[in-house]
Amino acid sequence: MNQVSIDQARLDLRDTGSLTDDQVQDYIDRAAEIVSDYLGVDPFTNDDPLSPHILSAIRIVVVRLFQDPGGDTDPLSPAVISLLTRSRTPALS
Repeated sequence: MNQVSIDQARLDLRDTGSLTDDQVQDYIDRAAEIVSDYLGVDPFTNDDPLSPHILSAIRIVVVRLFQDPGGDTDPLSPAVISLLTRSRTPALS
C-alpha cells in the first residue's frame, strides 16, 4: 500500500520537530479514514498504489486536521472533494 509517509506529512505540516512520529502518524491515519469514508470504499484494502489524487487529498486533510485541532471546520474542503469526486462510490438510497 502506498500511503503518505511521516516525512512527507512533516514537510506538509512544516513541522520542525515539535511533533512525534506517533502524532504525525495519527494525523495521517485520521486523514486516510476521512478520505476512505468519503469515497465509500476502502482504498487501502489491497497492495496496489493509491492514485496520486487520493494521496494529494490525504495530504491536504492532514494539514487541515493539524490547523484545526478543535474540529471547527470540515476537513473535506472543496479542493479535497474535487480531487476525490471521480473516485467516489455513490451512496445508494
